[in-house]
Amino acid sequence: MAEAVNLGTYHDLFFKLGGTDKTADEFAALTDQKEIDRIKEVYASWVAKYINVDEKNPPEEGLPNDVEAENKYFAKKEEEVANAPEGEKASKRQDLNKEYEKAGWKEIQVGLASPDGPMILKTYHYNPKDPAYEGMTQDELRAHFSEKLREEQDEGKPKDEREGDRQEPEPLNVSEGEEREEVPANEEENQDWKDDKEKFWKQHCAGYEQDCERDAEDTEGLTLNISKDDKKLGQVRYSDQKHASIAGADGKTADYSVFLGLVKDAKRNNQAINFSGEMSPEFAAKLKLACEELGVAYQNAPEGKIDANGFEDQLSEESKRKLAEYNAKFDRQEENTQEQPAGPKNYDEHLDQFKKDLADGKEIDLSAIADEKEKVIAYAAAMVAAKDAQKEDVAIKGAPEKIVERCVLTKGQKEKALKEALVFQNRAKRVLCFAHDDGDGYIYDGYAVLSDGIRKEVYKAVKDCKRAGIKVKILTGEAARSRVAGTPERAKEAARRAEFRDNNHQYDENSNFNTRADREARAAVMKQYWENRRTNS
Repeated sequence: MAEAVNLGTYHDLFFKLGGTDKTADEFAALTDQKEIDRIKEVYASWVAKYINVDEKNPPEEGLPNDVEAENKYFAKKEEEVANAPEGEKASKRQDLNKEYEKAGWKEIQVGLASPDGPMILKTYHYNPKDPAYEGMTQDELRAHFSEKLREEQDEGKPKDEREGDRQEPEPLNVSEGEEREEVPANEEENQDWKDDKEKFWKQHCAGYEQDCERDAEDTEGLTLNISKDDKKLGQVRYSDQKHASIAGADGKTADYSVFLGLVKDAKRNNQAINFSGEMSPEFAAKLKLACEELGVAYQNAPEGKIDANGFEDQLSEESKRKLAEYNAKFDRQEENTQEQPAGPKNYDEHLDQFKKDLADGKEIDLSAIADEKEKVIAYAAAMVAAKDAQKEDVAIKGAPEKIVERCVLTKGQKEKALKEALVFQNRAKRVLCFAHDDGDGYIYDGYAVLSDGIRKEVYKAVKDCKRAGIKVKILTGEAARSRVAGTPERAKEAARRAEFRDNNHQYDENSNFNTRADREARAAVMKQYWENRRTNS
């Protein structure tokens, strides 16, 4: 099999999907026959597995429906972004993110504390179809990718410098409310952190023109009261450097700026945020948005969109932008996963389906079709499918008096159906009724109303004839084809719309070309009609 394979046919796709690390030129330059045979063998099995076509019909570039192939493809794409020139990385990353979205991949951001500088943040994309991630919670995923980030940071470092061998700062556990379980103080712990945090918070509040006052009565921890114009905005209490709580005034949630200050403090200390204990939806939303806005990793947060309803007025333009960006990810995911509602089927689609149903011994079901236009198309396809299957009259359509008469209806139901049709017939509309055979007789399905507009040139022609003293008549075959009462009304309505009638013109409802003069007139009309047809064609 390997000998018969021409490596050039699909080689570009083979290379892009990670089937080989050799480009076409590199492969052509190979001299090691064992390596050549090995790549050919891999290539042959790859074609057999993923490409179900012959070599004369190369596949369209795209991803095989295979998790492993997808993973290899995007791994290759990540390498291309990493190795791209600095000026091209941003645009390549943007393009790759769009590919991730289109493929239905999800993203997760993790952080790693670094004693040498700011927290290391990275966004990972993962394939939800990959069995490796099946059943994993958000926290488990975050832990998995945090470990991956740690391994990436440790790669190439001496053992004594590896991140895993260093003690990382523990996350800041954040809870809601003034009351919380006290954490025993470590007497040996450096208590200067309280002064440091108080200084930070005063600077933070100054930027919002807020006041920050330390509660002198709290000797065990650090309590800071945030206010503006004598209005209390919130309270922050640190039990120690790893535990903090936020409370609002009068049972309300603290102002969003207080959450920003807490998360900003955690960021400067290279701490992630841990959502600790029960918290109200507004509290969780503010804390999560602050983490997203400042790029701080967090854990145990509620999943899904951030609902800012009720505190939009507390957000800056930057906060609103971050909120929109975050929620947009979920909108795109929903769009990618949500099944698009099927639109009306065309004639060929209906015909194929009906033929398949009849071949499988199923009855054609037309009752679920709601769209009026599609209903007409479906009935036409049903009749053709039935004829091809030599099963006559599975579905029928035609004039109301013809169809209604064949249906299993009471006398009152038939009269009602004909009366409904007559309303539209008297408006110069054509009514087309439908029915289908369910095995016990024809079931009346309803009707469609059709209309042919008056051609715009008719109006001028009628006026010209009337000015010239020519008597204008409208000829219709309806009376000959239909015995339903009121049929002449169709001609009357059409004549009214075309302005045939005036005070000097009356309708002749009984002219059926029975006299010799009429027959001669009919012959002249038909002769002229066919001459016009030949000329126009």
